Amino acid sequence: MRAGSRLVVGIALAAMVVIGVWAGLGNAFLSGDGKGPSANDCLIGIDGIDPGIVGILKGKTAVQCTDCDPLCDGDGVATANGACTFRVAACLNSPDVSGCSPETVTKASVKPANAGFQPPVPLPADSGFTCGPTGALVLETKKSGTKPGKRLVRLKAKTGGSPKRRDTDALLFVCNPRPAGQACPVAETTTSTVPGETTTTLPGATTTTVFGNTTSTSLPGNTTSTSLPGNTTSTSLPGPTTSTSTSTSTSTSTTIPSCSPNCTPGSQCLTGGNCASNFCVDNVCKCPGHNFTFTVDSNAGGSVDPAEWPGGNETQQTSTGCSVTVTKPTDNIDLVTGDGFSIFSSNGFSNCSLNSCTVNSCPPAGIGSCNGNRPSCSSALNGSGQGQITASCNQ
Repeated sequence: MRAGSRLVVGIALAAMVVIGVWAGLGNAFLSGDGKGPSANDCLIGIDGIDPGIVGILKGKTAVQCTDCDPLCDGDGVATANGACTFRVAACLNSPDVSGCSPETVTKASVKPANAGFQPPVPLPADSGFTCGPTGALVLETKKSGTKPGKRLVRLKAKTGGSPKRRDTDALLFVCNPRPAGQACPVAETTTSTVPGETTTTLPGATTTTVFGNTTSTSLPGNTTSTSLPGNTTSTSLPGPTTSTSTSTSTSTSTTIPSCSPNCTPGSQCLTGGNCASNFCVDNVCKCPGHNFTFTVDSNAGGSVDPAEWPGGNETQQTSTGCSVTVTKPTDNIDLVTGDGFSIFSSNGFSNCSLNSCTVNSCPPAGIGSCNGNRPSCSSALNGSGQGQITASCNQ
């Protein structure tokens, strides 16, 4: 259990997501994704998240970091290296979630298993706040450092009481590339005090005060201003001021190259014959419309333990490299509300949407139905179920 006092703040999502800030540690506790019963939100969450990087991305609670940002990238590299390292821990029974009472947790998991961190073991864990070891979730940027890297992490916890309580959260971790030519942020302000002398260090400025004598050196006066057309640079230091201005005009012309045949979606093109998909729209290779069918199979439920949808992502693509990734439903198959099928990402299409949700099979005596994009069965015991959906992608 982490020491120190706690301060609770909130973020407005679809529901309230509680972030408890651990004083003096520079990180925070993220209790959930703002979905599901808030009365269970304290059962499992993630510690080590700076509140400033949590938000909403395409309807999902997202933890976003930019390469080499010291607030969230914990790889210790002060230059952009095409990756972000989230140093986090999975924790149980946070005392800071209003309206949620901690309880003994008998089962907990973080998926995928290679996420880099796991809940505490062994279980069951009593109702006290406890965390697994701090791990490293490493995400690399995509497309040679030009596109974000993403990973959906699912947390689940279940109590042993009667009735059983469940907390299920889906959190999207994102590593954004550092824009070309942009410097990495400077580390936070540090202050140290010794008897008779105080030194405070800020980016670009140092002030040292000694009893009876003060020496001050100020460099935050360096200012660079750029305007187009023409570039103007002004530099100021204590004492005389020197200003130098130069003006230039810049003209840029872009010629779209004719790439070889079979260029992949997203490549520049002149004609449809340049593209593997045979569609060149606004000088960019596009994918023709296509329908993809996804199925999800539950595990087998027993006489008292209900069958569950497994969650996770599945990607399908055409022979020309046009693809869509769908996130599958989680939790008990007899729950009509909760995580359903959702579009995680697509490549080469203008957009993709889900439709035609069906239930192909259910445990004995179970009746299948869909609530939106979530398949469910009226019974989850003594058998398994299968759901299906269509992802319709447009050019």
